[in-house]
Order: sequence, then structure tokens, then C-alpha cells
Amino acid sequence: FYKKWYRSDLMAIVIVGNIDNIEELEKELKEKFTKERKAGNLPNPTVNQLNYLNKAPQFYKKELLGNNDHLIYKPIHLSLYFRLGPNKNRQSKQGLKNQLIRSLLIELVNKKYSQVLREYNTFTSIRTKFLNPPTALKLEIIGSDGFKKDYINTAFQTLKKIKKYGFTIDEFNSGKAEYLNSIRQTDTLSLFYWKNQIIQHFVEGEALPANKEQLQENILHNLSQEEFHNEIKQYIKEEPEDISMVAYKDNRELNNPEKKIRTWIKEVIRLPVEPSVPSTRNLVLMDDSLTTAKASGKISSRVEPFDIFFLNSSVFFFKSKSDSDFNLSSK
Repeated sequence: FYKKWYRSDLMAIVIVGNIDNIEELEKELKEKFTKERKAGNLPNPTVNQLNYLNKAPQFYKKELLGNNDHLIYKPIHLSLYFRLGPNKNRQSKQGLKNQLIRSLLIELVNKKYSQVLREYNTFTSIRTKFLNPPTALKLEIIGSDGFKKDYINTAFQTLKKIKKYGFTIDEFNSGKAEYLNSIRQTDTLSLFYWKNQIIQHFVEGEALPANKEQLQENILHNLSQEEFHNEIKQYIKEEPEDISMVAYKDNRELNNPEKKIRTWIKEVIRLPVEPSVPSTRNLVLMDDSLTTAKASGKISSRVEPFDIFFLNSSVFFFKSKSDSDFNLSSK
């Protein structure tokens, strides 16, 4: 791998600073760093992407070794990969626009998952991201208390709703405004910024125009909700081609998991979906437990929850009805 990819004809030298004579510097660099090209065909990242996209669906599972007896929760990481078509014209203005739409989609989807999971006070995490280059959309589900069909249901039903009904105008405008603000706050003079830009351009093939930030602002400013919804449908597919699962050794979920997971997915995608509605669910954790605690005298009946903070997973704050003081209850 090293000999194949770490070679001078696949490398770039970048010099930033106050350069008096660019032509002279370029000549010196060519004299010192140009070497005879190695024999054989130059590796082509695009060909490797196509090879992946043309493969049969894959399933991968990995056991984490080592002593895990001290862990209260032994999470299971499930990753689902929805392959995309070959990504063309990434260096063009349209390629830059597509990249912005993908980034905005990820921001909005992950925010939606946070809202959905918060309603159920679950210890599950669901997040999405695009691979680089964007050959697949990755859906990651982390279940701290084991793996259940409900997690698959939540993940896929949410995606189906987004594909069918899109985001509300408030969600879209809020997400776009936050993204625009992040672009405006970007420190374009930092070393970290240019390191990432160079990698994204020369390695991952993304566009790097001279006025990139201004172009991004103009594209997002002119992006309508309707256009955004039409564009994101191509990225949300019904079923993933590839699946990976990582869990601690001896976890029973690792026993023949592929058939079970793919069956669950097929069952879930057949379920109908309705448009999302604002939640009316009380987000207080363990309402029944709170009522029981008040009845038993463990906490004062004069207090009511105003918010819940996880402190070592067991400590909660309550606000007095008199709004004058705070009580701390630890179970």
C-alpha cells in the first residue's frame, strides 16, 4: 500500500508566504523534487471508487477484545452504508453546490435525530455523514443498552419522512442560517483551514475557487426549500448495500446478525409514514418515578422539575414552585 500510494507523482508541495520570485522558486522545486516516475500505471482514486460501487453488498462484523467487565454499558455500533452513484464534476460550481447541499442535509438530519431521540430519553445515538469522497451515505446507530429493532425503526422512519415530506420551512431556514453563519465565521487565514482545503481539493477532488466563501454564501442564499428537497431525494435510499457491526467479545448480537438486520430493515421500510408533527410529549425523565418519589417523601412535594442534567447518570436538579431556591435530589 505504501509503495503504491506514497510516491512523488501522487504528492503535492504547497508553499505559503511572501514569495518574491515565484518562477525562480518553481524552477528550484522542480530541480530538487522531480524524480523519475515509477513504472506501472498511476493509481486512480476514481477507479477505486467505481470498484467499490460495483461490488456485491457487504457485511462486516468485528469483536472488541479485552476485559470489559467494568463497563456498565457495552455499546453496539451499527453502521449502514447507502451507496451513491459516481460523483462527477466536483471541481465545478455545480460540484460546489452539491457539496453544500450534502453538508446542509447532514446538519438537518442529525438535528432531526437529536429531536426524535430526546423525546424518548434514550441512550441511543443515531447520526449520519457522507464518506469522503461521497461514495456513500453512512447511517450510524449506537445502542448503549443493546441492539433493538426499535432503533432501526426510528432511524429509517425518520429518513423516509424526510425523503417524502422534506423539512419544514422553519427547519430549512434555521439550518441554512446556521450554516451561512458558520461560513462567515470561518478563519480563512488559519493553517488548519488551508491544510483541510488543500486535502479536500488535491486528495478528495473538491472545488477550491479563489472566492470560495463568497460563492458558498451566494449559493446558499439562493437555495430554495423546494430545490433542496428535490436534490436530497437522490441521497436517501430505501436499503443500505453495506453493513458493519462492532461489539464487545461474546456479545450475543454478533451471532448471525446480518440476516436479522436486513430482515428488520425490509420490515421497517414497508411501514407507512406520516408528516412529522410538533411533539406534545412531556420531556421530563421518568415522570412516574418522580410521582412515586414525591409520594414517598424522598423529595419535597413543593418542587417541580425545570430541567434535567445527567451528573454521573443519577443526579437531577429541581426548581421550587416558589422560584426562590433550588433543591438537589440524588437517587
